[in-house]
Amino acid sequence: MQLRQRPGGRGAGDRGRRGQALVEFALVVPIMVLIFAALVQFAFIFERQIGIENAVRDGARRGATYQTDSTNAATNATFVWNTVFGTGGLFEKNVQGYDGTLLQDPKVCYREDTGAAGFTIVLVKVSVTYRHPLFLPLITQIIDGIDGHVDNAFWVATSSEFTVQDDPAANASVGGSPVGFPSC
Repeated sequence: MQLRQRPGGRGAGDRGRRGQALVEFALVVPIMVLIFAALVQFAFIFERQIGIENAVRDGARRGATYQTDSTNAATNATFVWNTVFGTGGLFEKNVQGYDGTLLQDPKVCYREDTGAAGFTIVLVKVSVTYRHPLFLPLITQIIDGIDGHVDNAFWVATSSEFTVQDDPAANASVGGSPVGFPSC
């Protein structure tokens, strides 16, 4: 008795293996698509957050270059606020897809502290919370609420503080929080 091999060298069980692979593929693909979509959503959030942090840091750095005391702290804070958050400011230049309505509680404030040498130093702080919009429906339902807000956005806060480059021997002081700006 002589056994004959099937054409193409395939055994009888190959058809079942191909079917099994198709079922496994059908089960794994939705999970992989969900993971990929979440990566895309977080990539947009991180890209915008880098721009926001750059704008806030640059604004605080610029604010630290202005001679500041109690008489001009409010003026300097207003100027820095407009430089960072105003029309044509650092946010518009650094944040892709910037939408000013998504800013929450943008602040610029000056305060005094005691430096290492015992002199009074002046600090400038720029801070903001930004609501990153979530745009993928299924991912939005999973991610939304992690930040404590259910609003189709992911809230991220950042701040930056620098020492104002005043003459420490002059013992300059801002005398507390500038009028119209919250304390740091």
